[in-house]
Formats: sequence, structure tokens, C-alpha cells
Amino acid sequence: MEIIKRLNKIKGQIFGIENMIKEKRSCDEILQQILAVKKAIDSLAKELAVSYIIKMPYKDKNKIESLFKKLIKL
Repeated sequence: MEIIKRLNKIKGQIFGIENMIKEKRSCDEILQQILAVKKAIDSLAKELAVSYIIKMPYKDKNKIESLFKKLIKL
């Protein structure tokens, strides 16, 4: 359920960005929030992948390699 909490926080950040745009806040402020959301999503993806690998009933080398390649792109 920790992942759901993190997703809800990210949703809140995105709604915050929407409000900042509606309020015509500065580009710097909006970009700072967008970068924060991007980092939060990247962190969530890494946590999810590691959790998945740890819980795999069998260690499928190809699946693990595929996940790591995706993680590296983050």
C-alpha cells in the first residue's frame, strides 16, 4: 500500500501544477514542480521494479535483464 500512497502524492503534485498554471505562476516555479514529479515517478518505478524482482517466485534472467534495461533509461 506504500506505492498507492506515493501515487496519491504524485497525483496531488500534478493537480498542484495544474493550479499553478491556472494562477499564471512563474515558469521557474512550475518547472521546479514538474521536475519534482518526474523524480517522484522515477523513484516509484525503481522501487516497484526492485520489489517485483525480489518477490519473483523464480528468477527469470530475461525478465530481470529487461527490467534493469528499463530502469537504466530512467
